[in-house]
Amino acid sequence: MHLRVILSRGHAVGHAPCHVSVIPMPDHLLSVSSHQARAALVRESSFPEYPGELGMIPPRVAEFCLSREDVCRIYAQQVARL
Repeated sequence: MHLRVILSRGHAVGHAPCHVSVIPMPDHLLSVSSHQARAALVRESSFPEYPGELGMIPPRVAEFCLSREDVCRIYAQQVARL
């Protein structure tokens, strides 16, 4: 994604009550779909005793998502619909 596109999307968020971080994605992860990543997070949050496929997600992102019950709940709903 070009820097201009990233910046324009960041400006579109405007003054929303949130923090936006742009994290560069390593080349070997560019082919991973967001659905695959959400599904891996849902499996991990549901069955933490069985480590899964979180290697496809940057560690900081996975830790953040798994620490938020609301994010896990929303991802579970999205994965169930697809």
